[in-house]
Amino acid sequence: MYEQTLLVSLYAETSLHVGSGSSFGVIDLPIQREKYTDFPMCAASSLKGAVREWFEIKGKEKEDGITQDDINIVFGPKDGSDFASCVAFGDARVLLFPVRSAKGVFAWITCPMVFSRFLIELHRAGFKDIPKPPDQDGGKIGVEVKTQVVLAGNKILLEESIFDISERISREMEGLGKWVSDNLFPKGDEYKFWRDSVASRLVVLPDDDFTYFVKHSTEVNARVKLSDKKTTEDGGNLFYEENLPPESILYASIFASHPHSDGGKSLPDASSAATFIKKLGGKRMQLGGDETVGRGIINVRMLG
Repeated sequence: MYEQTLLVSLYAETSLHVGSGSSFGVIDLPIQREKYTDFPMCAASSLKGAVREWFEIKGKEKEDGITQDDINIVFGPKDGSDFASCVAFGDARVLLFPVRSAKGVFAWITCPMVFSRFLIELHRAGFKDIPKPPDQDGGKIGVEVKTQVVLAGNKILLEESIFDISERISREMEGLGKWVSDNLFPKGDEYKFWRDSVASRLVVLPDDDFTYFVKHSTEVNARVKLSDKKTTEDGGNLFYEENLPPESILYASIFASHPHSDGGKSLPDASSAATFIKKLGGKRMQLGGDETVGRGIINVRMLG
């Protein structure tokens, strides 16, 4: 039984490709998606592997007190023998998704369904000061601060879709942008611009419209495999790859239990295992595929 729950926010600094394998559709290499919602996600196994890799490579270089024995105790031996990991990872789910806007360049969109699921994770992690989830108002949308992305006539144009603003949803969103800025965005000075602007870019869409955008507004890049002679192999090898765009924000839960191995003085209980994982907070790691072309640079923030 897991004794402690951590919640992490994952801020995509570059495009993110966590692939689901090949496809017979138009996109040859699609991203992972939930089966019943079609929302983008990252499987727990991919996230756990990326976190372990950070501790194996960057963690031992930069953080005092990280040893290979501690890594094995927390994540389990690489060969799976002797004992199991004392931490478990949940799937990473999308919370905020950037969409092109006719004003203000882009907006971060979410929806009542997505935010309500996120609030369940907050409750499970023991958070007390939790914002109220926004509601729906027909096909209208909510904005907390009527600047940045709002056009004349109280409308917003996202991609090719225009929306009317609901005054009721906008009132219910009061304080939501500040909470998101204070709790989900990285703390570094380099992120000050984004923390300050999120309240004026945050848009709550109806669930169906959010679903449309996360299905049809991801990045799709054409790529070509080259041979040693710098020409396409076998007359051509063009393929299309899908990515989550930069500035996407996901979240995931991490659960800690009593170590299944004798951790000794360094990792004697679930609390110490959770503290060990928290060393990743405020750091950058690489998640997903295409590392050699700069994909998947993630800034990790531990909530709370």
